[in-house]
Amino acid sequence: KKVSSLGATVAELECVQCVKAVMNSRAGMEAMSRSGDDLLVVVDVLEAGSPVVKKQVVELLAGLVLYSQAGARTVMRALRSFQRAKRHRYLLRFAVSDLG
Repeated sequence: KKVSSLGATVAELECVQCVKAVMNSRAGMEAMSRSGDDLLVVVDVLEAGSPVVKKQVVELLAGLVLYSQAGARTVMRALRSFQRAKRHRYLLRFAVSDLG
């Protein structure tokens, strides 16, 4: 497991809060539903982020999945891309590995 410094964790949380602010509007949700590239940056935090940051990212992804079918498809594409890039065998390995 990677250990993040306090400064890195705070910076990641601030970035996630910015994304959350964008997604707090219909226009922001629509934009994130269609923008796979932006979502890839958010999903990438799942690898390096602290458990607190990962929880925030998972909540953002869940909100996007619930928002629309386009959002759900975008989240799944981003998670599959993350899985391939990190060579994880299982799609949700990042979540399960933090449970133990």
